[in-house]
Amino acid sequence: MSSVFGKPRAGSGPQSAPLEVNLAILGRRGVGKSALTVKFLTKRFISEYDPNLEDTYSSEETVDHQPVHLRVMDTADPVILPPLPMES
Repeated sequence: MSSVFGKPRAGSGPQSAPLEVNLAILGRRGVGKSALTVKFLTKRFISEYDPNLEDTYSSEETVDHQPVHLRVMDTADPVILPPLPMES
């Protein structure tokens, strides 16, 4: 038995399918969620991006010598507008 992220996993021989991991990146607007996500997955830095876009990235990684299919959702912080004043 092997472990992935510290959790025991049964049936993890060379014939087993990769473990699927879904990950959502959350945080306030402008803190670097997209930059961190792209840097981790592609090893490159993005200097410009649209902060209103939400995107999902996929990558095959190896954790504890086991294949892991990683899906990362880079969330967009919604722009919250102040409420419109009520007309009297």
